Amino acid sequence: MIKVSIELDKRDLTKIFSATNKVVNTVHIAAKRLPYRMAIEYAEMLRRNISSGTTPTYPPYHPKYAEYKSTMVGHLNPWILFGDVLANISVFKHADGFMGGIPAGRFDRGEKGWYGTGKPSAIAAYARANEFGEGNTPARPIFRPTFANFKAGSLSKYQKETYEEIKRWWR
Repeated sequence: MIKVSIELDKRDLTKIFSATNKVVNTVHIAAKRLPYRMAIEYAEMLRRNISSGTTPTYPPYHPKYAEYKSTMVGHLNPWILFGDVLANISVFKHADGFMGGIPAGRFDRGEKGWYGTGKPSAIAAYARANEFGEGNTPARPIFRPTFANFKAGSLSKYQKETYEEIKRWWR
């Protein structure tokens, strides 16, 4: 029979337990904080892409809509008519985490009919129609490409920050 024994210095054991507790706390805090921080960054990136026109090349508007949009707001920038989409991009609770985008139940101010008339419409509904295309409206995606850019650039940054935060307790 083989007997193995380990003798630990009480101070070392205290340091190990302390470091373990700090790592556990860091992981719990990060699990709560990271989804919110990432949703904020995505929402900001989305606003920036819409505002600056950093969008993929889209099919041209129907001539009648292009004339209407030029008359109503003086430009043909995609995703911007009266600013309702931009004003309603936010961060909101979703399932167990957070999401950046337009929450269901938000309505525009109306008056978007051909003659400046019309009832308020659900912003998420026409954003979805723009994003994926619907009927005669071709897809003009902005949410999906922005999310792909976010994943490619920012996700690894958050992973690295979390890893460094955890690692610092083991020094």
